[in-house]
Amino acid sequence: ALEVNMAEPALQALSGVVAELCRRGFLAEDQLRMPVEQALQAAERREVEMREASAGVVAAAAPSSVKAAETEAAAAGSLPLYWGIFFDEVDATTRSTWQQFSSSWPSYFKQVPDKHVTLLFAGNADSDEKAAKKLEMPASDFARLRSACERARGQAVEVVMERYVQDADAACVSVKLPLELACANEHPHITLAH
Repeated sequence: ALEVNMAEPALQALSGVVAELCRRGFLAEDQLRMPVEQALQAAERREVEMREASAGVVAAAAPSSVKAAETEAAAAGSLPLYWGIFFDEVDATTRSTWQQFSSSWPSYFKQVPDKHVTLLFAGNADSDEKAAKKLEMPASDFARLRSACERARGQAVEVVMERYVQDADAACVSVKLPLELACANEHPHITLAH
């Protein structure tokens, strides 16, 4: 295991990680394309560029594909996998912004083809109680959120992309939803790739 003190300044923490990887034989100094400080500065510049590219970009969406998922789930006698906002048709600015984000993804990332914001996950459970249990929430809360999602079904909504976030596992954009729209997720987001 490699321990990283996240309370240290980024340069100090990253330098320590690189030094430890070299010491353990996972990385050789001659494999570094640039000094750690320069790499950190480049990453910070890229983050600012990406944040500025997504600032205030509005994506309008009509959740038409939700209806199909619910119809299929209803035929099977269960709840849908989830309720969400689906971006079936996006404008050129939104498409361009998503494309800019993809330039920084690791080669092993796979783009999520059907971008969406999950409002309430049900996991194809056969009852509100079972879905609520999976989410570790009271069944009454799940029922209230489900009802709100049902009322919003078919509505066109504006979603504002706020901040691009990426780690080794996924690339996402946090979003701001309309106040009247119910969402069980504490941090609403669009997963772009994983």
